[in-house]
Amino acid sequence: VMGGLAARTQMQAAARALDLTLTSRSKDGQGASIPMCGVPHHAADVYLAYSSLSEFIGKHESALRYSGLGLEALDAMAAPGMRTRLLRNRARAQTRLGKLDEARESLVQARLAADALIDPKLHAELALEAMPAATGSARRPFTSAHLAVLKTTPPDVVSFHFGLPAPDLVARVK
Repeated sequence: VMGGLAARTQMQAAARALDLTLTSRSKDGQGASIPMCGVPHHAADVYLAYSSLSEFIGKHESALRYSGLGLEALDAMAAPGMRTRLLRNRARAQTRLGKLDEARESLVQARLAADALIDPKLHAELALEAMPAATGSARRPFTSAHLAVLKTTPPDVVSFHFGLPAPDLVARVK
């Protein structure tokens, strides 16, 4: 921003009034930092990646939180593909956490956002998410109930594909 002290003062006032982050870049000719304010336009991308990774490693509460932050970072009508994917991730996390009514609502919102898209793969992903949200069947963490079943007919190999269970359960499987 050019314009000296008056422009900086206006930017600081705008940042406070709009609850925006005030940051800076570089230095001006006198060595003072140049203030900037705004919302990073790539924030939703980052939150989508974090929610996907969190879901992949079984951190469903984190996936839910990051998908919500990503949705907050989007404008109401912007980026229907991004909105759809964030809503899909939110529905997955809600399903894994047993929040089935919320998951179904997230999927309805995702389908509405996806209507603006020609993306058969994304539409198929949404259709696949509907079954666990409707029935409550989703990957569940390995528990002592699973261990009891293993003990009745011990397999040669046990493989955990969706994250390791608690260390005491792993020790009991061995």
